Amino acid sequence: MHTIQYGLIEKELGNYEQARKYFDRALALAQSDKDYVSQGQAYSGLGDLNRQQGRWTLAGYYYTKAAASYRYVYGADGLLDNQVNIAEMIDRQGDHQAAMVLARKLFRRATALNISGEIARTQLLLARTLLATGHPDSARFYGASGFVKTQHNGLRPEEHQAALLLAQANAKIKSWAEAYHYQLVASALADTLTGEATRRRIAGLEGEAAQKRQQIRVQLQQQRTYLQTQQQELTRLRYHQQQLALAGSAALLLALGGGVLWRYRHRERRRQEAMRTRIAADLHDEVGSMLTQISMQSTLLREGHYAPAQQQAYLEQMSEASRRAARQMSDAVWSIDARYDSAASLLDRLRDHAHEVLPPAGLELDFRADAALATTTVPLATRQALYYIYKEALHNIVKHAQAQQVWVSLRLRGRQLELEVRDDGRGIPSAGRPGGQGLPNMRMRTAAVGGAITFDATGPGTALLVRLPLR
Repeated sequence: MHTIQYGLIEKELGNYEQARKYFDRALALAQSDKDYVSQGQAYSGLGDLNRQQGRWTLAGYYYTKAAASYRYVYGADGLLDNQVNIAEMIDRQGDHQAAMVLARKLFRRATALNISGEIARTQLLLARTLLATGHPDSARFYGASGFVKTQHNGLRPEEHQAALLLAQANAKIKSWAEAYHYQLVASALADTLTGEATRRRIAGLEGEAAQKRQQIRVQLQQQRTYLQTQQQELTRLRYHQQQLALAGSAALLLALGGGVLWRYRHRERRRQEAMRTRIAADLHDEVGSMLTQISMQSTLLREGHYAPAQQQAYLEQMSEASRRAARQMSDAVWSIDARYDSAASLLDRLRDHAHEVLPPAGLELDFRADAALATTTVPLATRQALYYIYKEALHNIVKHAQAQQVWVSLRLRGRQLELEVRDDGRGIPSAGRPGGQGLPNMRMRTAAVGGAITFDATGPGTALLVRLPLR
């Protein structure tokens, strides 16, 4: 499935959260279609993702789920490489004896099937478990055999592991010359793997940045088209206003009606023009600067002026800038799209943003909303103000609160929408933060739509309460 391939690509690029979303989506589709092979691939992808992050227990769980899915197609033994993954996770969790028993069985099976890559992997697993259980001579035997096979099959990561195991096994039996030799081999292989991974990541990020730039250009063009349509609509409205003004000269009542209508349209036009100007300025300043940053950094990386460590730092900056640009564009388009005037759409946006910023920062989230909000319509100005106040509040918590738990609650109070954001952090310092604009900006946005905002720092933590009109 294409979704699984996208997840694998994002995993290799280090975008773990995006990779997890792709694998979860692929798993849901495969389960609905009863596609057991795709289910196994999605579970394996989640296992690889957690393995790459050092989460051995969770990785073992997903590999086991993959084996259960594969059995429907490949029989009771499932796929050999997935069984080897399970055995490796058992070893990583410290049960070396159980891992050794399973590794011996899998080694015999791989040998019978004559699968060189899996023979090498099972030999390395046997070497690792034997070394961990105090049998360095046997570990050296299996490690040397696995090392030869990995060289023959061009398995660089496994070859690096074999060299490290041989260095440790020889050191255990005090064969210092051999241990030193394999340590040098392992170091050389590590440098090679790092260089290859860096080149792949640079190529992937350059492609991703190009795709993001194209998406942003398309969205900007769509926005310009939308603004042009709005301008044409305003021109048409002005024409009708002029016609009404001419017809209103026949009677005072019609003239008064025409005047009221003109003032209403004029006020709406000024509001929309101010909104377009603000959105255009935000997109020009923020998205434009991000695209310039990505372009400059990708040029410097392509010319190869930096060491691998510096390259990695710049790659992370480029990736983060691309994501910020996409989020900024998405927020701008969403904030003016009339299709999202419902409170249900607003709740989805608020919930998605919270899950994007809080769990990666190590914060737990409790998100609650009144059921009555599902059928409520939220005016454009209120929706914009609430969303940007909410984003600023979560940003402040992540950056300054040193909290562990965040509670978000949305309630309907008559013709007002009430938002409460509370954390268990250190509260707001009495002197405030020098130069900080977060709290003044939230008060300004609240006042602009005729709402009210309060901060309670009596502890523990800080509570933000915002009430905005739904008229």
